[in-house]
Amino acid sequence: MASAIQNVTADLTILSREPSTDSRASRLVRELSIAHRVLHEQAAAIGVPADWIHLADKQGRLDRRTTGEPPTMPRATPVARPMVLAQLRHQVDALYTLPAIGVLRRQRGLIDDHRGERLSEHLRLQWLRVALTATAINATETEVRGWWDIDPSAWQPRLGAVAERLELEGGRAWRAVTQPAVLRDARCRVAVMRIVGITIADSPAHQLPPAPHLLDASAEHAWQTRDQIERPAGELIGTAIEVTGVTDTHGRDHADHSSHDLPPPALSANPVPELDL
Repeated sequence: MASAIQNVTADLTILSREPSTDSRASRLVRELSIAHRVLHEQAAAIGVPADWIHLADKQGRLDRRTTGEPPTMPRATPVARPMVLAQLRHQVDALYTLPAIGVLRRQRGLIDDHRGERLSEHLRLQWLRVALTATAINATETEVRGWWDIDPSAWQPRLGAVAERLELEGGRAWRAVTQPAVLRDARCRVAVMRIVGITIADSPAHQLPPAPHLLDASAEHAWQTRDQIERPAGELIGTAIEVTGVTDTHGRDHADHSSHDLPPPALSANPVPELDL
């Protein structure tokens, strides 16, 4: 991961230093800029020490690329495990929110085939992001216990929170998870994890969330059977807001944001809600 950061930074530095009117060169600079940002995010998400990320970036800005063996890094203080797990849990919440949005949009007849396909792709990419990250940090069965629950009662708080959010935001919440820029970043996040050799081919079952189609089906079933679960409305909505991290941040229009991700929490184990969900 450090080698990838250093090399992408070096390439971006060299290209940015020589402005060009060539559209292909400009596009490459944009793509490298996205890769540079996403590499930093993903490195932090899997627990790469901040000192190493900074050093790799610094070397790249000096036009120094790595070849062969990864660069030798100085001793660094390991990232606190709770910080890494908190960010992973936040990504799990984002994963579960996507099918909840899809169910509610379908129930209201507000989903077309094109955007439905985008949502499905985003769900698949978010699933891969969570699975690859859980594998990279070698999450234990104890650490992720209860995270993959697809029981109807577990869906109710999330469905309630998403319904509330859709009422408040109208189409903004929907656009925030289906716009091309969001999918572009999601594809890039998965690609950089694979490029540095992270794979789920041998991941134990507990590191893999329920498959995307199971998440979709279980969310749909939970919505259809919601009246069979007896829970006070106030408790439902209150718990829902806590579960999904819905705050005033989500009430803003996301269309003009170029960054859709935040680094893992640095000062506490409670992550800040991301801008993309």
